[in-house]
Amino acid sequence: MRSLILALFLPVCLFSQNYTSLKTTSEKALSYYNQGIREASKGEPAIAQGYFEKAIKADPKFIDAKFALADTYIELRDYFKSKQYFEEALALDTAYAPLAFYFLGKTEWEMELYEDCAKHLASYLYSNPTNERYTRTARHMLSCARFAAKAVKNPVPFNPQNLGKNINT
Repeated sequence: MRSLILALFLPVCLFSQNYTSLKTTSEKALSYYNQGIREASKGEPAIAQGYFEKAIKADPKFIDAKFALADTYIELRDYFKSKQYFEEALALDTAYAPLAFYFLGKTEWEMELYEDCAKHLASYLYSNPTNERYTRTARHMLSCARFAAKAVKNPVPFNPQNLGKNINT
């Protein structure tokens, strides 16, 4: 599993929340989540996916399971579902795991959603991240996403013509 799962083990605020976490979810949901983590660590994302889905079914507001499922869908290259679960988790709390903005941005890059990608990478950078490698990559990707979004909106005509059989046919 990616580093996102590890980043989710951050201390959790214990005041009124819109979601449940590792410390506040039900035993059943936590059991499914832990089974999913075990399967993911064994390199079995498809099996882990099933456990994370069961955890969410047991507790629909279990933010850690939503992030883990989103990360698992990246492994499975199902970017549409990955984006969906990142957005659901971030809708519960944007400050819980700011690293999720980075992974959501990368997911959107894969989907060629450059404007969304730029917005989420900017949110990640705005959170004052401490991981220098992710920060460096996010800055570079943000620049590329902004360029790509602009380029897609303003296409340049391209009409290649054969210069004859003596030149690169």
